[in-house]
Amino acid sequence: MEFSGEIGRGAKDGWSEATAKHIIPPFYITNNLPLVPSLLASPVILTHFTIRFPYRRVAVEMVPVVIGLKPSIDAYRVAMGKKQEAGTTWENVAEMNIVKCIELFAEGIPGVLIQTLAIATSVENVSTEAWISLAVSSISAGFIGAVLSYDYDTDPEKRLRTPEFYGYVPAKATARSVLFTSMIFFSAGTMLTR
Repeated sequence: MEFSGEIGRGAKDGWSEATAKHIIPPFYITNNLPLVPSLLASPVILTHFTIRFPYRRVAVEMVPVVIGLKPSIDAYRVAMGKKQEAGTTWENVAEMNIVKCIELFAEGIPGVLIQTLAIATSVENVSTEAWISLAVSSISAGFIGAVLSYDYDTDPEKRLRTPEFYGYVPAKATARSVLFTSMIFFSAGTMLTR
């Protein structure tokens, strides 16, 4: 895939290409391997390489990574309550959380930083679309962080085992919603101020 022509208003400075190169699956870019799919491959290899037919299983599990569906597959497995396969390193929830962390630190935060730098160093008027894109990216990254914290805190096993640490999320649904929304916007705002 060649980045010719203008992709958005910041394309002439290379901002669009910098953003695209770290998130597009590997088969689209010929000059380097994108960061996110490369990092998403590591939990797949570490999780599934210990089972009886490691190469076949790793190859099957790599397909969603290459086409960009790894987070969706993990969320489906957790939502359906699928149990940990015999011989795998981590349970599905742990693998999903590792993937979320990789998404956040290798895709979400760098994407916000690249967009912020593009807006801050622009000598022309910044388009409304650029501001909307920055807001959506920062809220998405804040959402990932909030979901990680929320999921760990509301896990009944963790609350029973260490009640002095887990349990800041209240029991009432309205209060939970307010807290979750606050966590999203607090995380997004903190990231934007950096």
